[in-house]
Amino acid sequence: MLRKIVGTIILVGILLGQLFTLQRCANPLPPKGGPKDTIGPQLVPEETTPGFQTNFRPSEIELTFNEWVQLKDPTQVLVSPPVEPAPKITLRKKTLTISFGDAVLRDSATYVVNIGGAVVDLTESNPPDNLRFVFATGPVLDSASVSGRLVNAYDGEPLESGLFALYANLADTAARTENPFYFARSDENGLFNISNIKPGTYRGIALDNSNQSTYKLDERATKAYGFPDTLIVIPDGAIRLPDVRVSEVPLPLRLLTKDTSNHGQIDLVFDRPANQVFLQSENDYLRIDQVDTMRLFYTENQGDSLFFSLDKEGENPVDTLVLQPRTEARATFSGRPRVTKLPASSVNPLQQPALLINRPIAKINDSLLRLRKDTFPDLLKVSTSVDSQKINRLLIEGNFGEDQRYQLDILPGAIEDVFGKVNADTIKATFRITPLSSLGTLNLQLRNFDAARAYLLKLIKGNEKTPVDTLIVQGKENYDRVLPGLAPGGYKLEIVRDDNRNQRFDGGNYDLGLQPETVRTFTLENLRADWEVEAIIDLNQLPARAPAADKERPGPGKKGRGRPKK
Repeated sequence: MLRKIVGTIILVGILLGQLFTLQRCANPLPPKGGPKDTIGPQLVPEETTPGFQTNFRPSEIELTFNEWVQLKDPTQVLVSPPVEPAPKITLRKKTLTISFGDAVLRDSATYVVNIGGAVVDLTESNPPDNLRFVFATGPVLDSASVSGRLVNAYDGEPLESGLFALYANLADTAARTENPFYFARSDENGLFNISNIKPGTYRGIALDNSNQSTYKLDERATKAYGFPDTLIVIPDGAIRLPDVRVSEVPLPLRLLTKDTSNHGQIDLVFDRPANQVFLQSENDYLRIDQVDTMRLFYTENQGDSLFFSLDKEGENPVDTLVLQPRTEARATFSGRPRVTKLPASSVNPLQQPALLINRPIAKINDSLLRLRKDTFPDLLKVSTSVDSQKINRLLIEGNFGEDQRYQLDILPGAIEDVFGKVNADTIKATFRITPLSSLGTLNLQLRNFDAARAYLLKLIKGNEKTPVDTLIVQGKENYDRVLPGLAPGGYKLEIVRDDNRNQRFDGGNYDLGLQPETVRTFTLENLRADWEVEAIIDLNQLPARAPAADKERPGPGKKGRGRPKK
């Protein structure tokens, strides 16, 4: 009897174990380990509703995949032309079903069902690659197509996974209020292709949306956009659009925070670099910009209204700050001036050693400066001046020798700010003057500018983001400039056509129909130590609109010649 009971228990245990195993098999789980999956799910043709059928009015479409998938966002399934009511999207096992229900399909129309990222695989959430289901209710499939390339408006790099959309509604508001009639995403080369289009006239727009389930222009989700210059007329065939240049969506200027707690100083934090913001006010202020912070200093205590704008003339202020007068007669600023940046360890021999102070500098007592060469005890003659373009930048002047190391001590009381406060501690700085023979010279010879336009020139070293030098050219057809004392290495010259003369690059504006400003990038001959490179660039011998992704090198009308410096 006992033996039967034990046998029964063992049998039940085996059956339960098998049942648990089968249950686990019925619930697919992502595999662990191995190389990362980068390929999206593929269709199984023999288990999928055949596409590209004519005279076809389906009640439902079934798409079966070669792996387990999950329904991530049914709203990404878009049908063009749009149908009402929207189809019902369901997933069972590996099959996605699109049920049209009571929707009325048009006669003699070609329908494209874009799956987008509605389904993704289980392992890495990879969506299918531009999956579409095409059918026609009439005897003919529309066969027109449009292709093109999406590129970054500034550097010409291709935009991957950008959305290019076509709207049959030609109103410029359609991009914000409707899903597109046709669309496609760009590949890693920025290329897109939309096929099976009904010939006609469309409005086109390219979107780089942070949320790829969004197919509309939405300033909350759209990081960048671009658009063709005109409406797109698509014949019964294939057309290729010029490159669509995509730039950041221009957002209204916003003052994020303000701090007026320190009497004599106003700190204003914006949603962009502070040097892009223009200020208009009744009173005069001393201004220092630090990244996104505009720091204003004043000594007289009075109220004011501050107007901020993005245009130099300040004709369209987009934010305002009203300052109430304080009861104190003059600013009683606490704290003392201090150094925020010491001279670089290696100083260009054609430039002056400089340091930054946290406040505007009123005056310097040079008698409290001590300059020595390396470890020698003898004091050297030294003087100072305040940078006329940067009121908190102190320039050190002396008879500096190349390839020499110096020690500078700024004693207490040497630096006085606009509030009459002086530094309390000794400031120590050590720097070396770089030998001029270790640097090179660039001889720029630029020809055939449009004298009626303004240009912004940026000299960039390698992959650095901060320009080595920035030049403004306007009212000239030719421009020559010798730039000595440059560190050896590779350089490129960016030429921005500054259409609104605000001395910075401006992207496009969809609402105003403005394209991004044109940018041309020229890669120059490598600069060597004690060497001069002559770069001759003739803008007339270049395309009127440089190919966005082509980095131009010395060639016809664009010469680069190097020679030892004399």
